Amino acid sequence: MCTHGVYNHQIYLECCKKYFGCCFCHNEDNNHITNKHNISHIKCRKCDTKQPVSNKCINCNVQFAEKFCKECYVWSNSTIEHCNDCNKCYINLTGKIYHCHGCNKCYYKNPFNYHKCSLNQDKYECQICLEKLEMSNQEYFYLKCNHIIHKKCYYEYLKSCEKHEKLPTCCLCRKLMLPPSNFEKEFDQKLENWKVLECQENWISYFQCNDCEKKNIAKYHPKYIKCIDCKSYNTNSISIVK
Repeated sequence: MCTHGVYNHQIYLECCKKYFGCCFCHNEDNNHITNKHNISHIKCRKCDTKQPVSNKCINCNVQFAEKFCKECYVWSNSTIEHCNDCNKCYINLTGKIYHCHGCNKCYYKNPFNYHKCSLNQDKYECQICLEKLEMSNQEYFYLKCNHIIHKKCYYEYLKSCEKHEKLPTCCLCRKLMLPPSNFEKEFDQKLENWKVLECQENWISYFQCNDCEKKNIAKYHPKYIKCIDCKSYNTNSISIVK
């Protein structure tokens, strides 16, 4: 039984010579990735009729799924949109997507407007669990920094960061996953509560901000240094002048 949706058919994959609920079912259970070219035919679950790939049974007329892409052989009971430039389907969408020809992939509106084009156009994977996106149909985010994370992994990571009083940063580029303003008051208070030693009061730190990438100077603190430009605490000390 397919765990990725309730469908009225099964697909037959030549690579394994057997039926699966969908390609994601195959990818999760095997050590190789399949594609639409391996689907030789499908079988209706209602009347058991073998038939060519489509979205309606040729015998009992039952519809296999609410949505179907004849280009990708993808079925879905959720949103589905085919991008001719990507030559792939996007499912479980929560808004309109826009194609970037520099990255050769699609984004939602805000990431599209602010993203930096990626020079790496290899297969993408979640930065937390390292699962390749084509291995399952889990929902995922494009972060503002252009890196990817599963929706489930994202919320678990946020909880972990909150528990350990850490800033939630991208595991690949160290930029904040949320706006600096979300944490400013909290870390202003932490800075206020953690006084430096009397002998360190006149020390100065040269630092670089991981978010705006600017370098600047600030009063020394062993843990909390606030960026003067973007107000982020996501900074790294470069050197200390005593």
